[in-house]
Amino acid sequence: VSDFLKEYWYYIIIFTIFLIIAFKISYAKYRKFRLFVTKRLMNIPFLAKMIQGFNIAYISEYLSLSISSGLPLFEAVKTIQKNITNELFKEGMRDSLESLLQGRQLSYSFKQTRLFPSFPVRMIAMGEEAGSLDQQLRIIAKYYYEKVDYYSQNIAKMIEPLVIILVGGFMAILMIGLMGPIYDLISQVK
Repeated sequence: VSDFLKEYWYYIIIFTIFLIIAFKISYAKYRKFRLFVTKRLMNIPFLAKMIQGFNIAYISEYLSLSISSGLPLFEAVKTIQKNITNELFKEGMRDSLESLLQGRQLSYSFKQTRLFPSFPVRMIAMGEEAGSLDQQLRIIAKYYYEKVDYYSQNIAKMIEPLVIILVGGFMAILMIGLMGPIYDLISQVK
C-alpha cells in the first residue's frame, strides 16, 4: 500500500477531485440521483431521524402558517412540494397532492407516503376533526424542531462508538504494517 501511494499519489488526488465534481454535478442535475442519495442517507439511523424531523417540522410549520393566513390546503401543499429540497419528501408531497385531489384528508395522504410517523398523522387527524389544524401543525413543528435540536446537540455522543471502531481499525492496520517488517527481520536472523 505504501509503494502504491508513493508512486500514484497524484492520480489518487485527481481521481478524488473528479469524483467530488461528478457527484456535485450529478446531484444538482439529476432528480433520480438526488432521490437515490436521499434514500441512502435515510438508511443511516441518527441522520435519518434528523432529516425526517427537520422536514416534518418544515412542512408542518409552513402548512400552519399557510392555513392560518387563509391559503387553501391544496395550494399550501403544492407550494411546499415546489420548495422543499429533500427529494424524498418532495416525492411524498407530490403523492399527497394526488391524494388530496381525490378528496382524501391530509392525515390520510401523509400516512400513505410512509414518511410521517404515527404521532404527526394522529395530530393532523385530530386537527382536521376539531377544526384546529393550524394549531396542531404548529405543535408538531415545535416538537420536531426541538427534537432536531436535541439530536444536533448530541450527535457527538451518538457517533462516538463508530469513531472508536474506525480509529481502532486504523490503529490495527498501522500495527500490522509495523509488525510485518519486524517479523521479517526476526525470521531472517535465525
